Amino acid sequence: MTLIAWVKSFFSWLWNNRLRLLLSMISAVIFAVLIFPFNDLSDLLSSQISAATRNSVYVQFERLSLSFFPQLGAQAEQVHIESLFFPGIKVEEVTVTPSLGAALSQKPYGHVTAKGLFRGDVDARMGSGGQSERGTELQKLEITAQRLSLQDLRQLANLPALIKGRLDLETAGLIDMTLAEQPDLALNIKIQQFEMPSTNLALGHMGELTLPEIKLSSLELKGRLSAGRLLIENIRVGGQPADDLQGTIKGTLGLNLRNAGGTPVPEFGAYSFDVDLQPSANFRERAKFFLEFLTAYQQNGRIRMKLSGTHFGPAPSMAPLR
Repeated sequence: MTLIAWVKSFFSWLWNNRLRLLLSMISAVIFAVLIFPFNDLSDLLSSQISAATRNSVYVQFERLSLSFFPQLGAQAEQVHIESLFFPGIKVEEVTVTPSLGAALSQKPYGHVTAKGLFRGDVDARMGSGGQSERGTELQKLEITAQRLSLQDLRQLANLPALIKGRLDLETAGLIDMTLAEQPDLALNIKIQQFEMPSTNLALGHMGELTLPEIKLSSLELKGRLSAGRLLIENIRVGGQPADDLQGTIKGTLGLNLRNAGGTPVPEFGAYSFDVDLQPSANFRERAKFFLEFLTAYQQNGRIRMKLSGTHFGPAPSMAPLR
């Protein structure tokens, strides 16, 4: 049989058996979508994630479903994440849509959405970012977050102050997943209805100073994380007459991300902040003692000072802002 005759015979067989083949394909899809016990994969996936992170991260979910149209993807509901490095995290729904290139190259590229994460929503996209000058493989990262609870984030970061509010975030740039090189990311953060109760500030050998309650309608930060340093281009404090403080903060902060068993851990270094704030009359009344401590750093009723230090913990160096 010649090649042409064989091809004709093959296509003839396909045509004669088209209904049988179609029924087989439909049965396979029904089995994959409706019959296959995806929910039983929870333990398997949890063990795989635990092994990949050297038993530092454990993930569990109640329901898993797959989608094939318009894109291949997976959705998990009631996701619980436990780790050695942070408190437990709960997410109402996580949807993962890998890119075709990711499926072929086994790279973590694609689109992830998380609903109910820190009581808000997060949308993240990752793709190839080329290579750095040192030849390190980079990934392009874009993250948008809306209405995240500061109270929940505070527990994750183990911050001493009981802050409240809602956080929106936009960040985009290049990262190295292994953190052999530090990220290069643009940051835009907005916090609404910020509240911090009265807090004691440690001032080293000078003891403690009580900072009164602070309420602000908004805080907006614009900056860039690059080469292990956070450049704070501007933090706009307040914006409404009823805000306790209004003004700006600018400066730099050493911030390295360290790879701890697959989990990024921040390490803070030296800092320098230029503070220019206008207290409200109400705040002045409640913060008399605190503001008296800052008398040397006030100009025409405004707090204008430079704060700096080698690391957080000891009392910072303070000087009037010129």
